[in-house]
Amino acid sequence: KSFPPIHTNFQGLINHNGGKIYISQKESLGKNTQKIEDFLTVLSWDFQADNHDLINYKFQSQAEKLMLNTKSSNIAFSYPLIRGSGIGNIARLNLLSANSSFTYKNLSLSGVISGNLPPVDFNLNQDISKHKVHVYSDTNGTKISLHAEKDTGGWKANGLIKLVPRLHDIHAQLPQGNLRMIDGKELYISLLSNPTPTRVDSPIQFFVSADHFSALQTPPGKFQFTGEIKQDFSIFINDAYGKLGQSEVTGTYYQKWNPAKYRFLLNGSCYPPDIDNWLGIWWPPLWQDFTFSTTIPVGDFSVEGIWAGQSGNSVTIGQVKTNDVTFRNFPFDSGLVDIRVDHQATQLSGKKMRHQYGSLDGSLLFPRSLNNSNLFLSFSLNGDFPVNEAKGILGKEVEESLSELNVTSIYCEADGEIFKENEIESVDNNLTWYDLYLSADEPFSYAGIDVEYVRGKISSLNGLTTAKFDDFGLAEGQGKLSFAETSPFSDRISITMDLKNASRQKLFENLSNSSQWEKHTSPQNVDQLSGDSVSKQEAAGKINLSMQVEGPSSDPKYFEGTGNLVLHDVDIGSIHLLGGIRNKLGAFNLPLPSDALNFNKLVVPFALEHDRVIFDRANLSGPLSKFEAFGEVNWVKQEVDLLADFKLAGNLNIPVLKQIVNLADPLSKLSKLKIQGDWENPDWSIYLGARALNP
Repeated sequence: KSFPPIHTNFQGLINHNGGKIYISQKESLGKNTQKIEDFLTVLSWDFQADNHDLINYKFQSQAEKLMLNTKSSNIAFSYPLIRGSGIGNIARLNLLSANSSFTYKNLSLSGVISGNLPPVDFNLNQDISKHKVHVYSDTNGTKISLHAEKDTGGWKANGLIKLVPRLHDIHAQLPQGNLRMIDGKELYISLLSNPTPTRVDSPIQFFVSADHFSALQTPPGKFQFTGEIKQDFSIFINDAYGKLGQSEVTGTYYQKWNPAKYRFLLNGSCYPPDIDNWLGIWWPPLWQDFTFSTTIPVGDFSVEGIWAGQSGNSVTIGQVKTNDVTFRNFPFDSGLVDIRVDHQATQLSGKKMRHQYGSLDGSLLFPRSLNNSNLFLSFSLNGDFPVNEAKGILGKEVEESLSELNVTSIYCEADGEIFKENEIESVDNNLTWYDLYLSADEPFSYAGIDVEYVRGKISSLNGLTTAKFDDFGLAEGQGKLSFAETSPFSDRISITMDLKNASRQKLFENLSNSSQWEKHTSPQNVDQLSGDSVSKQEAAGKINLSMQVEGPSSDPKYFEGTGNLVLHDVDIGSIHLLGGIRNKLGAFNLPLPSDALNFNKLVVPFALEHDRVIFDRANLSGPLSKFEAFGEVNWVKQEVDLLADFKLAGNLNIPVLKQIVNLADPLSKLSKLKIQGDWENPDWSIYLGARALNP
């Protein structure tokens, strides 16, 4: 089918005794376009004297060049020569015997396979019952002596091939590059008859050994194979040993034809990059995020497919047992990694991946590029996740989400899919999603805020991240917290929090350490909140805080919402609050009972409008008195503007006594108390009727 067309001249002589014909090539098309050059054939025959049905024939064909085209390469023979002779039966149109040979001076290849092969002689002997083939070569780098024959029982073969691979310059143009096919010191192949085959219909056994041998530019190594060849020329390697680079494996292999189906089974210490070039462009990306120590992983692999078949037809299934391996800059002490590569995806599944903080099970799935999928990564994790050192394992988007989380290890259950970035962002085309279920019993910090424990979930869908923590510990208190991004095109978030019984001192210290608080508060104010300049008595107290607010995460001074603050279990009068309430009121020298300035509870419902905290009714109460205020605090400028009522017996729940005390109250005509100025030391003034009373 692939023999090129040729235009020829015929000359000769035919008579009743025989004939002789010369067939030569016409030159009309020119040498530059011919795939056969200087073709010449001489064919002669004569009839046997005693039986004119039988003829003796002989022929010789030669050319300067013969070019054949195949799917993978263009083959060019220089000075090919075919000779033959035999006996044929004209009446039955069959050959009774034939002897032929084929030789050439050089064979050059171009295309997928390129290079030059040394001359090889082929001889064929044929009669009615048997075919024999002899193959010979004796050059500087090639020694071949093979004999094969076929009779009614099938094919048999024996002989040897001895090559010096470094003297054979043959290359393959593969997706992974232009690679030298063989290199090294020695390759030895021996074919023998197979009287006790392990497979039915396998008449030939073989032995292969190689020293300092490299195929497709893998690290040079030592190899030994034993196997069988079936009647259909399928090859089975029953026992294979190979040591190359840092790998040492045993296994099996088979090669079938039409189609060229193959399968490797490999087991042993396997350094994956050693065999990059054998397994194609999909193999190296599997390992580019891994760093291996001197302890080489133990691998067990099955690789099967069809050579030159449809893209993605190969299937790789295997397991790697690792020790001291690093994945995306995070070290694992040990573990098992299951690997599956097919036409759809590459999947890595880790089992009992032990690290210094615990163990982790999980899987990573990368779709094959030939599927044109926008999915970059699918992941699933379960176990102790070492956040600080392993944020990059799950990809860039998850790493960014956890950027302000500072924790050694968190128990997590995580699933998600990370898609490639779209040129035009919208809610509709952002398909990335993930769910992270987190549980941490040890203290950690987020955005500079120390958290004692947490249990909850972080999710992302359609470009929006949400979090819901049903139980967390902060500043010795317990609470619930949720936040959610409100738009994929801005950094606006909504926050809902309910915190109970938190230590006032530790809560203020936490706020002062927050990365967002530091951007919008002065150093002096940070010190005051953290308790560095207050007494132990002032540092006491418990806080309940609930709020619902919304605003840009990058700038808290633009948040809006409502909330409620309760401060209790503390002598509030002694706290440095608004310059010290007890000191400020005491400076007026009012005729008050001794316990009138003792306060133990502060309740502050508030509204947050950007930099303003607005109070509708802040209530400071104690055993004998109550202090009610409304107004606002500008927390950015650190200024207050409040009006307040001060009432004795405001907390007594006895109506008759309350009226009597109010009638006798020397401050019954006190109308309002105004607090205004810097919140650390504001000005206080009391209005008796329309007249202001200053301390």
